[in-house]
Amino acid sequence: MARRLLKEAGAEGFSFTLTNRGVPQPYEPVGIWLIDQWRQVGLNVKQVTLETAAWLQAQKSGEHEVSTNAPCNSIVEPDMDLHWFLTTSPVNFSRHKDRVMDELYQKQSRATMWTPRCWRTRRNPANPRWIRGSTFPRKRLDAWRATRAEW
Repeated sequence: MARRLLKEAGAEGFSFTLTNRGVPQPYEPVGIWLIDQWRQVGLNVKQVTLETAAWLQAQKSGEHEVSTNAPCNSIVEPDMDLHWFLTTSPVNFSRHKDRVMDELYQKQSRATMWTPRCWRTRRNPANPRWIRGSTFPRKRLDAWRATRAEW
């Protein structure tokens, strides 16, 4: 189907450059996998690997066509995990705008119960742990009020 859509769009053989970070994990295997997937649908991808400072500068300045990123934190906190995807975020390096995501983020951020915070963000495909739900027991989730004031 992807090949058909590319053909209909007049984008057969479309080429672009993936700017990747020169770090073995997770960037190298992720880059290899992405390129393989794109080539399977007929896209031509060239990979440029940069050392970390140059990679980050390329992201900040928008000097990339497509770039990798691994937005993750050491704590399970939707405000920290999802701010990368907000229209107004200084770390929204792709500069995309998704007003629905912005609204979902605001709703989950204001929620005082942990469960709504998890499930309100399930639209975000880049954060699959919220799709699967939490590993906390249900009773504990319902009793725990996770607000910013408590952090």
